[in-house]
Amino acid sequence: MTNNSVLLNNKKNINRQDSIIKHNNNTWSNVNLTSLKDILSYLSYLKAREEISDKTFEALVKYTCANFIEYEIEQKIQTLIENKLEDKLEKFFLKKIIVN
Repeated sequence: MTNNSVLLNNKKNINRQDSIIKHNNNTWSNVNLTSLKDILSYLSYLKAREEISDKTFEALVKYTCANFIEYEIEQKIQTLIENKLEDKLEKFFLKKIIVN
């Protein structure tokens, strides 16, 4: 097998792995969004039954939403960094193979 065919096979495997990772990230985002909706619904239920005060409700909603946003941003940044690192490493090793 030539170096070029090995590189093409590796590239195909990387693309498959990337699509799996993107699918998993989307799935986790959907799960997190569903959890957020469930939590907010429960907090609304508690407030409607006057089991928590308006002030407590507001604080818990802010806290819940802040955590959701923080996690989503963290996941997007992590994915971006991983993709950039993979690209850099791939280019580096391609240069090494072509030079040798």
